[in-house]
Amino acid sequence: MRAEKIKKHLYSLFCGFIDILLPNTCPVSHEIIGHGRGVSSDVWRGLFFISEPACKLCSVPFEYDIEGRDICLDCDANRPNYDRAVCAIKYDDASRPLVLKFKHNDHSELAVLFGKWMAVSGQEILDQSDYIIPVPLHPLRLLKRRYNQSSLLAKEVHRFCKANKTLSCDPPQILFDALLRNKNTKPQGQGGKGMRKQNVRGVFSVNQNKHKALNGKVITLIDDVLTSGATVNECAKILKNSGAKKVFVLTLARA
Repeated sequence: MRAEKIKKHLYSLFCGFIDILLPNTCPVSHEIIGHGRGVSSDVWRGLFFISEPACKLCSVPFEYDIEGRDICLDCDANRPNYDRAVCAIKYDDASRPLVLKFKHNDHSELAVLFGKWMAVSGQEILDQSDYIIPVPLHPLRLLKRRYNQSSLLAKEVHRFCKANKTLSCDPPQILFDALLRNKNTKPQGQGGKGMRKQNVRGVFSVNQNKHKALNGKVITLIDDVLTSGATVNECAKILKNSGAKKVFVLTLARA
């Protein structure tokens, strides 16, 4: 017991020493922040964490609760291939700089913070899942960006659940190579909903070595931002065609 107290004390001193030499700064405001914090207080206060009322299928927030309606008009008209999406925060003027820093500006350390938010928000679907599968990047895009943000988020979601006993059972296993991206398409930020849907058609496939593993299983797809839903919808279709029982979606942000 005494040894544990000494370890904690030494770790605290070490963290304080590091903060003095190399202070943490908020990636958006560049304000100096404490050890273990990801963003400044001002950035934190601007974030919109999604909770009810929101669409039960695609997680888009409702402005107000509508009695008798729990899904949005888009999902009612065109049911997605996935069974449910959960998103941690709203993608808006406050969160956009933070998400883009992570996605395009080498702030991969933010995955630790984002993974925590996603794990807490997605506890219900993660509890039902057998596997976590990140949306893949094409090898050429991965070479250019140097990391797959969805894979980093998947890893941190799993790590947080395991370390904090967030789930009632063991965290779902991660299958990094279950989904393959066969075409190097244009970024989904370009074009409207119809163009995005066309852009990902036939792009994904299931790794032949993982077909049996997916049969009858519940999957949680991990991605960074859910916008039109075209990417995760196509992935869900491919996974269900390969035998997956259910496909949930868990993302950091919802546009």
